[in-house]
Amino acid sequence: MTEFEYNRDEIPQDVLLELVLDFNRNFAGYVKEVDADLFERAKDYARSFTEVEGYDITFLDIEGDEND
Repeated sequence: MTEFEYNRDEIPQDVLLELVLDFNRNFAGYVKEVDADLFERAKDYARSFTEVEGYDITFLDIEGDEND
């Protein structure tokens, strides 16, 4: 598992969230580009463990450049 080391007093929570989400997008994009089959398996695996009590989340697969 990837852990992020940071000083809680120096990085606001909204900035930390954006950093983690950006890392995740870059990491996932790289894996998808290098090994599409592994990406699909990893995505399905992660979805099966991504639950937050009291919230219903729908995952969308969006193709294309995220800067569009």
